[in-house]
Amino acid sequence: MAKALTERSKSTRGKSREAGVASPARQRLWRDLALIVIAPALLYLLACLFTYSPTDPGWSHSGSVVAPVQNLGGRAGAWIADVLLFLFGYAAFLVPVALGAVAWIALFGLGEEDELGPALRLVGTFGFLFGATGMLHVRLIGVYAQDVARAGGVIGQALGKTLQAGFGPLGANLFLIVLLLVSVTLATGLSWFWVMEKIGAGVLALPELLRRKTQQAEEWKRTRELREERQEVRKSEAQRQAKREPVRIEPPAPPVVEKSERAKRETQIPL
Repeated sequence: MAKALTERSKSTRGKSREAGVASPARQRLWRDLALIVIAPALLYLLACLFTYSPTDPGWSHSGSVVAPVQNLGGRAGAWIADVLLFLFGYAAFLVPVALGAVAWIALFGLGEEDELGPALRLVGTFGFLFGATGMLHVRLIGVYAQDVARAGGVIGQALGKTLQAGFGPLGANLFLIVLLLVSVTLATGLSWFWVMEKIGAGVLALPELLRRKTQQAEEWKRTRELREERQEVRKSEAQRQAKREPVRIEPPAPPVVEKSERAKRETQIPL
């Protein structure tokens, strides 16, 4: 009896475990529904950012009350774009890309052959976003001193000022460059040694490429010269033919046939 109860409890746990795990068809359904919702939302966010206008009402300023809203996303889109630009500056255009990468990893995963994993991919994506805000602040603060939104936003201002106060302008630039390169490696798995090998191979192949292009240019020039010579010859021949007198063809004279003695005698009139 105890054995039967144990087997019954195992079967019950197995059924409940199977019931807790969604079937592949249901997972595919939820993934398709999420994709249908997320893709238009990201497009809406991009449209709001690209059609941002300072005259629209927003979070950081009141804007014009009388003028119509120029943002394609309406009043809500104007507010969203204003908040993102105030926080991230021009790096706000990378926010939809980062959110798209997060949604892709959450919906489709990275495959079993991926060695970095989703956590490092997300760290690299957001690291690149924050590094871009800091770099924009460090490089553009002299140009847009009064406009924080254009110089990396509030986040870029905090990051750039902290790095410049601790490491100076040179150290801040170097740190942000390293952060961007490391973030690209973590987000995409790109090997910079592979990039350097490709660049080196391209530089070594450049002389051969230049020599081949030079030969092709010389052959093309020679072909063009020959074509021009043929055209000149044809033109001179046409002019010479035009100056010649036309050839007159006269009909041949009829042949003179001498009559024989008999024919002469027959044609004589008898006396």
